Amino acid sequence: MKIGIICGHGEGDPGALGCGYKEADLVRQLAPYVKKCLDPYAEVVILDTNRNWYKFFKNGGAFSFKGYDYIIELHCNAGVNDPNGNGATTGIEIWVTPREKAISVEQAICKYLATLGLKNRGVKRENFLVINRIKDQGISACLIENGFIGDRDDVTILVENMELWASKIAAGVAEGFGLKGNGSATTPPSQTTGELYRVRKSWDDVTSQIGAYKSLDNAKRACTSGYSVYNSNGLVVYSNAAKPNTSTSIVKGDRVTPIEPVDYYGTKLISAVTTRKYTVIEVKGDRVVLGDGLNTAFKMSNLKK
Repeated sequence: MKIGIICGHGEGDPGALGCGYKEADLVRQLAPYVKKCLDPYAEVVILDTNRNWYKFFKNGGAFSFKGYDYIIELHCNAGVNDPNGNGATTGIEIWVTPREKAISVEQAICKYLATLGLKNRGVKRENFLVINRIKDQGISACLIENGFIGDRDDVTILVENMELWASKIAAGVAEGFGLKGNGSATTPPSQTTGELYRVRKSWDDVTSQIGAYKSLDNAKRACTSGYSVYNSNGLVVYSNAAKPNTSTSIVKGDRVTPIEPVDYYGTKLISAVTTRKYTVIEVKGDRVVLGDGLNTAFKMSNLKK
């Protein structure tokens, strides 16, 4: 299988701007990681990054995609102004043309990217110029909106975990097309077997790290009060952080703060959610939904007043 990667904007067009970043720059940084993570599954080509493919086709340019089986166009989304972050992501979405009959590959990519703590906005259909021109040649293509560049929560996950992000795209492509790796490249970060357990106050607070251990038991022994043990994906596997006052129940209307940046279902969130209070908008058993723009469920035991 042969896969092509197109980077959006460029050639003097920065694309969307937000949080100090340019869309054109970010997707050109991401593309080599996507190629690296897809290399075990297919022949992968990053198409001319000096070209603005939208302008090229709009101005009547012609390019043959003969020999390619699938094209991925990388972009970042716009339209959100949240430079400080509110602890909730705006999320990822993927576009295909209305002529695409199947979207299982794109749904798989969304599914894997969502494991990074991103809202899954799903697969949508629109005749965007570049993917439409590619589809004119009978080749399937998708446009991936890699988070909202104006949302600090989205862009932080992308910038700080770019190779891991790329591995999620590769995992979705491999699953969707049923591809098997040839073993010629290193295992993507999402599948690494050399697990290290890091002891920190929070995943994003690298400077607080006490140590990194291959043994979970050793990590737990080193985990002093106020610290937690994180796996390689940044998820809490053991915590010695402050516990909430369970003598007082949490009810709708209370103002509470998450203790660990992990939602009710175990999905990692950014550490900023543990630095502010949110209003409780729903309580069902130990499931507590917080509002104020977060709109996320937490376990009651992971909340403090």
